[in-house]
Amino acid sequence: MCTRSYELKIADMIIFHLIIILLIIVLSTLISENVYADNDMNKKAESNHVITPVKSGDKYKNWISTQKIADGNYLSATWDWIKGGERTTPNGDIPVVALNKNSFSEKIHEGLTFRWLGHSSVLLEISGCRVLIDPVFSKYASPIPLFVKRFSKSPIIAENLPKVDIVLITHDHYDHLDKNTVIILSRRGCYFLVPKGVGDQLRDWGIPKEKIEELTWWQQTRYNNLSLTCVPARHFSGRGLFDSDKTLWAGWVIQSNSKCVYISGDTGYADHFKAIGEAYGPFDLTIIKVGAYGEKWPEIHINPEEAVQAHIEVKGKRLLPVHWATFNLALHPWDEPIIRTAKAAKENNVRLTTPFIGAFVNIESTTENKEWWINVQ
Repeated sequence: MCTRSYELKIADMIIFHLIIILLIIVLSTLISENVYADNDMNKKAESNHVITPVKSGDKYKNWISTQKIADGNYLSATWDWIKGGERTTPNGDIPVVALNKNSFSEKIHEGLTFRWLGHSSVLLEISGCRVLIDPVFSKYASPIPLFVKRFSKSPIIAENLPKVDIVLITHDHYDHLDKNTVIILSRRGCYFLVPKGVGDQLRDWGIPKEKIEELTWWQQTRYNNLSLTCVPARHFSGRGLFDSDKTLWAGWVIQSNSKCVYISGDTGYADHFKAIGEAYGPFDLTIIKVGAYGEKWPEIHINPEEAVQAHIEVKGKRLLPVHWATFNLALHPWDEPIIRTAKAAKENNVRLTTPFIGAFVNIESTTENKEWWINVQ
């Protein structure tokens, strides 16, 4: 009995120290800094020249003052994380449409279709090209495979994805940049579009340099008949103890001859939404994050009401809410983001699309949305 008790104490100490290590890693990327505007960069939209990333030494900053933790109260924020929130994960199963290699047609849609693959991962088919956004299919979104565990099943494994032309990455956080998935996609010849600095991480993982293109805000590139533009987001970056803000974060705009899509990436609320709408709107589809917000970090993660307002300001026609129902990254109930988003959308006459994870959606469809989260406890 004494030996068993001793072993349990040792196990508890190991778990405790792992938690402390993870908190140190998280807090190391949350060093609050003020940022100031800089207009020394070549932009696509000349009228928005003030909204450019600021480079201070080897670190990027936002164009406006941005606190990662409100009032720099890290101790309070850490204590809140230790205590945890209520109903941050569901007791029941989230409905998922399971996909395999036979789930996809060989012929790629010429219009605009999509499948939400959980969290911020979306597979678009637009103008004959497949574009995969922030693909994360691993069980954990964390440097330590004990934390930030996926609570909804992934609809597919990376090996079963159809041929993908372009992989878009918004920033380097673990819930958006998944090493295992990236390596698998690279073996299949995918082309990666990433914000400045993220390419170094991909090259370290063995991704061929000719398959990586790095862009800064307002820079544009072309792929076949698509135009893809890196656009501003108000956020931060980092994957470990010593790389905080050394890579850029971004949103994306995808344009074909007939369709236009906006991807917010992780972002706080600011004037960049109106600037993007003026430069590239209207958008047939907006893919905007709605979850992982909190009172302690309001400037780096928009809340649901701000997400709906962002959709309006970028001149969106149809809103796909993402960044929810997959990982526990905040203190709010797991379904609060979609409940608040649906309410705000209704109040503002915004057309919302809320498919099952993995479900096929054609934006020309008039299929009625189902509030599937109501049936999940």
